[in-house]
Amino acid sequence: MSLDKVRCEIETAMALPKCQKCGCMAYVLKFLTEMLPKLNPNDASDLQALLATASQKMQPLQYDCLGCQYCHPAVAHTALQELDTDAESDV
Repeated sequence: MSLDKVRCEIETAMALPKCQKCGCMAYVLKFLTEMLPKLNPNDASDLQALLATASQKMQPLQYDCLGCQYCHPAVAHTALQELDTDAESDV
């Protein structure tokens, strides 16, 4: 998976009111914040803008997880983990 996948899944999730109130999304945004220093500066800058926009759209959490059949935050999280693995293997 790629950075584009992360971006696409977060953007799609943030357009959904259910994701704006979900613990899954809150967790992914926190994980993204932790990942930024590990990414190359251009990617980090791009994702930092996405993170800021997504964070502004978040609402007070109403549930930890709805158990959605397709969870955009979970897919974004998987893609971020793969980026982290790639970063570690390049060292």
